[in-house]
Amino acid sequence: MRARRSSALRLGVDCPDCDRMRWSALIRIAAFACLVLACVPPSVSAQIRTSFEEADQLTQGGDELSVPRPTRLEVLLLETRRDPRIDPVVGNFIDARVRFALSEAGWEALSKSDARALLRADRVSDGASMGPLRRLIVREEIALVIVPIVYASQGKYVVELWIARGDVDGVVAAQVASEAATLGPAIDVLLEAKLPSVLEFDRQAARNAAEQAEEDERLLADAYRSARTRSASPKRTHWAAISLSAGSAIGPAITRDRFSIHMLRTRLELRPRDRLGLGLIMGYANLPGQGGRAHNLPILGEINYRVPIAGVERFSVPIRFAMGYLPFNGPIMRTSVGLHVDLPKDWEIGFDLLSPTVFRSPSRLHFAFDLAFEVTRRFGRVAP
Repeated sequence: MRARRSSALRLGVDCPDCDRMRWSALIRIAAFACLVLACVPPSVSAQIRTSFEEADQLTQGGDELSVPRPTRLEVLLLETRRDPRIDPVVGNFIDARVRFALSEAGWEALSKSDARALLRADRVSDGASMGPLRRLIVREEIALVIVPIVYASQGKYVVELWIARGDVDGVVAAQVASEAATLGPAIDVLLEAKLPSVLEFDRQAARNAAEQAEEDERLLADAYRSARTRSASPKRTHWAAISLSAGSAIGPAITRDRFSIHMLRTRLELRPRDRLGLGLIMGYANLPGQGGRAHNLPILGEINYRVPIAGVERFSVPIRFAMGYLPFNGPIMRTSVGLHVDLPKDWEIGFDLLSPTVFRSPSRLHFAFDLAFEVTRRFGRVAP
């Protein structure tokens, strides 16, 4: 039977059994397809149907694909600054006109309440100049700041627009004069000429400017903090010191008593603070006397304060005040300002450059200028 069916197929002879087999196979395939479609969820089938319909509309409807629109960029629009003689309605009209033009051009102006809150948070006044306003928008990553100004001249309204961008340095300013009936179209023409396109705005440049502004603020804050918390210089390394100094005091001729004094002094100093010192001075003084030169041993108590020199670690300016007694004569007072240098291995040198000195003899009061050089040895090291 099988051999007869195959021979009939080869010869192209009609075979009833073959027709039945074909129809049976087609029926089985159709039943399987129906079963598969019945098992598909309705939502999936609806999505497939919708996709096919949209594809058919795109291919056969002839519609063009829409151009993607850029994300709207924020604009800080300040309230219109107006002459007090201008009616507030005019300022509101200009504000509304500018907001509408910004929206049509693809910009998004901050609301009045948001703009006021932003200015308040950054401590910028409504009447600030364009410099602080541009720094504000750069810091807050806002694209534009626009300041409208209106005043009257020769029977017309004069409208000025000041525009600063966050991606470009500089300010754009323009003005237009118009009568009340044509004020709206005049503002539109002004904005069309001076308002940049959204597509022209360089977002990367604006981000770079914001990062640079943040870095500048950080550096400024660090500098301010370091200035406020500047460490004491010179730093106290020892609690005491002993000094040997030599100097001369010259009485000026304007006192009608020109004279000179030569001195050798020893100072024992305690340093309770980094810059503060308390000292006891004893020494030898060669003075002018009635029969020539005289010898004396002055004793003084001293307080000194060392002022650091910015940027120079080892140098300071000592300010000293001393009072004491000159035996057989009277009180003595000395003030000095000079230069102090810290040396390695616990040594210091100093110069008294401006040292007015006043002392009293039995007959009168004397005034002199003292110049001195000293060498100091520190001891009693303080733990760091």
